[in-house]
Amino acid sequence: MADITVTATEIRPLEGSLVRPFDAGEASVVGAVVRVAADGDVEQADASAQGGVEGPIGIIISGAKVHAAGTIANNERVGVALWGPVYMGDSASLTPGATYYVSDTVKRVADAAGTVKRILGLALSANILFLSPVDSDPSS
Repeated sequence: MADITVTATEIRPLEGSLVRPFDAGEASVVGAVVRVAADGDVEQADASAQGGVEGPIGIIISGAKVHAAGTIANNERVGVALWGPVYMGDSASLTPGATYYVSDTVKRVADAAGTVKRILGLALSANILFLSPVDSDPSS
């Protein structure tokens, strides 16, 4: 399994994306894969255990403040893409038509399923991921 390289300052939603505001439940970065926690905040997702991928999954695409490196502070209001096309940046190197997953590495996108299988979506091009998260498969 390989994690996808993204540049936080290049991540952006494309026309047709469903983006919703949330509060960050911890410090993070634009481009992080997150899950909506029980308290309604978003937390960094990881597929190393079932709890790390429970709830709605998305990708942080913006923060309330402008940070040069795309960093997000704890409790900052963030925009999270939950469904639809997201530009993942020039260095993403996605394989068109391939399925992408939540990684075992915290907040990352991977080209293969982690310990707990949680699909994020399909690559439309080398730079565009169409988010269409699928619930965890309890048999994986």
